[in-house]
Amino acid sequence: MRPFLPSPTMTMVLLATGLAASSGATAAPAGDGGWAFSGDLRAGYFASERTARTGVESDEDAFNARLRLAVERGFNDHWRVRTRLAGRFSSEQDGSDAYLRAWAPSRTGAAFGDVTLDEAYLGYQAPDDGPRFKVGRFQTGFTVPGVASKGLDRNDSPNTDINWTDGVHVDVPVAGGWRGHVIGQYRHRKGSGSVAHAPLDFSDRDSRASVFLGLENR
Repeated sequence: MRPFLPSPTMTMVLLATGLAASSGATAAPAGDGGWAFSGDLRAGYFASERTARTGVESDEDAFNARLRLAVERGFNDHWRVRTRLAGRFSSEQDGSDAYLRAWAPSRTGAAFGDVTLDEAYLGYQAPDDGPRFKVGRFQTGFTVPGVASKGLDRNDSPNTDINWTDGVHVDVPVAGGWRGHVIGQYRHRKGSGSVAHAPLDFSDRDSRASVFLGLENR
């Protein structure tokens, strides 16, 4: 495919689209039988300079952006379905690729130029802030709040990255404002949608399913 080199006009179109989507305009409430549309854009200019141990200096810079557009429908006050299309773009990307599969092309997630679904799930919310669950493809994150939040365990899609979790997420109240989380995740033999650094490998069938347990108080 041809390299993706956004012109100033295309950059302005992306910015306009993202701003309009992040304004929260919806076609109908997502509560009972209505469709809701939303989106967000995160973009920035990134530059870095490096000096190797040998003394060789190098630098790189790029304009990077992530655009996400979602559609959601509520069946009643408790059930909903949600799908979101996400794309990563950069002035320095080598090409573009649109796909729908279980694994990302790199160990850290989608590459620049990739467009895919990072959410596609059925969700349930019990009354009075009771148990919740999602099944399908969704986002998970347990982060420490801050100017740039950090996650020691799970942190899908930080910065302009695109990650996802395929599986089921059960979230139940425990006591005193605490909630317990159980996340069952399944990965493809070729890789994962979430971050999975070496030496993690999923070619063995017995290594593809995992369970995460968490306790949270906000």
